[in-house]
Amino acid sequence: MISPKASLKMVNNIQRFDLLQTEAVSERLRPVTLSVAIYAGSEVVSSEEVVTFDSASDNMNERMKSVRLSLSGTSFDRKNDYFLVLRDKDLGTERERYRVVIDLAFTDDFF
Repeated sequence: MISPKASLKMVNNIQRFDLLQTEAVSERLRPVTLSVAIYAGSEVVSSEEVVTFDSASDNMNERMKSVRLSLSGTSFDRKNDYFLVLRDKDLGTERERYRVVIDLAFTDDFF
């Protein structure tokens, strides 16, 4: 299982998300490669990053990965539902989904 380290809120067009591989890779738990992006319904509204969780370490800090996502477009409403979605890159299936609040103070076409 992968989980974000903190509550998910975007106040800038670019945001770093820290993801934690909650269990070490073992004979029972295999590595997984995930694509990570922000969605509004079925529409991708951010860049997408691919990250592999393959650490066999018992140290949680060594199982931490970061992704940096940038929003696409400028029309975001903090009352709408947005989700950080983690999809299995090999199977194409959704593994995890976390609500994200997008509350941009202002939008700037220069980002």
